[in-house]
Amino acid sequence: MASTASFPAQPVADGVPIPAPSIPAPTPAKKKQPYPFYLGGVAATIAASITHPLDLTKVRLQASGDKRMIESVKKTVRTAGYRGLFDGITGTWMRQMSYSVCRFWAYDESKKLLGATPQSPAWVLATAGAMAGTIAGVVGNPGEVVMVCMSTCLISHAPHAFLPIPSASRDCFHAFVACPHILPTRSLPFPPV
Repeated sequence: MASTASFPAQPVADGVPIPAPSIPAPTPAKKKQPYPFYLGGVAATIAASITHPLDLTKVRLQASGDKRMIESVKKTVRTAGYRGLFDGITGTWMRQMSYSVCRFWAYDESKKLLGATPQSPAWVLATAGAMAGTIAGVVGNPGEVVMVCMSTCLISHAPHAFLPIPSASRDCFHAFVACPHILPTRSLPFPPV
């Protein structure tokens, strides 16, 4: 006994067969374009702006010898008001825009130089990261120096201050104004021999 399978008949309209609807072929997924590297620097700058009062307090604790964070914040608010929590913010922006933008750019360029792909081993990406960090560290160091000096400006008169500011830069309220006063003597990460 043979079984016969019945297939549905093709629809017919006015004696003319209606063609079956065609199923479109799947379109290949578009390759996601990477974001521009400078957006990473902008994001880092925004994040640093939000956390600047904590960074300022950390720098002042290190430079002044104070031991209590909350007391240091209260001292800043007492002496300079709430705006004082953002002393040196332009130095932070200068540091982040130089260091972070350079770091993201250098990482992209290092990956190209090393021929990295998404399937590359971890050591290739780690090497690209180390290259980027080194380049960005050199480029971002002056911004870091300016930011630290501007952050310690209020405590520079204390006898135990570790980072006294040159007297001409004590009235500098912007990083680019402070640079000519601070960087000539403090731009190296180690003292000259």
